[in-house]
Amino acid sequence: MKKLFLALVALLALVSCNRQKPYTITGTFDIPDSLNLGDTIIAREPLDGTYVYMLELDGEPIDSALVLNETFSFSGNVKADEAFFAYIACDYSYGIIAVEPGDYSINIGEQVLAYGSPTNDAINDFDASTAEIEEEIGLRLQAAVEAAGGYPGDSILMPFYIEFGEKYDALIDSVYNANPKNLVGVYVINIKTAEAQSVDDLDMMLEDYDEYIVNSPLMEARRQYLIANESDLR
Repeated sequence: MKKLFLALVALLALVSCNRQKPYTITGTFDIPDSLNLGDTIIAREPLDGTYVYMLELDGEPIDSALVLNETFSFSGNVKADEAFFAYIACDYSYGIIAVEPGDYSINIGEQVLAYGSPTNDAINDFDASTAEIEEEIGLRLQAAVEAAGGYPGDSILMPFYIEFGEKYDALIDSVYNANPKNLVGVYVINIKTAEAQSVDDLDMMLEDYDEYIVNSPLMEARRQYLIANESDLR
């Protein structure tokens, strides 16, 4: 009887994991009424009547949303353990978000910012921590330049760059270690390996990371990009 009970519990857990759950993503805009194009200022075209697109990482369409009253929404279903990255694109901006179950929001401005879901909020926290490191070291670097009355020399500047690299790597490692098998981990390791110039470079950088990261769709999209553009990157 106990074995039967445990088997039923395991079956219910499996069914729960495999069940698709709904998502609804509500979007707004933060795009100015006029745009600078070089030395020219042009009026922004009305957003109403245009479309916002959700795209696979290879550019294939997933969904589209008509803009009405400068808002839009996407809805669908996804398994909780199969959340995925997708591009959100419109005439004025594009960016990547995590699509996962729940009700959450997107704001499209110079960047595409998703918030109100666990993965997207964790990514935003990482980006905010990165900005704090950049600002703190940047202010001290600026003070060193001002104190020198100009370029202070590599011997003064290099420790700032080294410190930034060390703090940034420590932040990425900390976030990865807490998220080795989810999209947050994929996001930060994608950034850490951004300097890869070939598939061999990328795979070498990924040697110490979990297979979930190595075989993720985002890393596969990176490989395909590197294959297509390797001659230009070298």
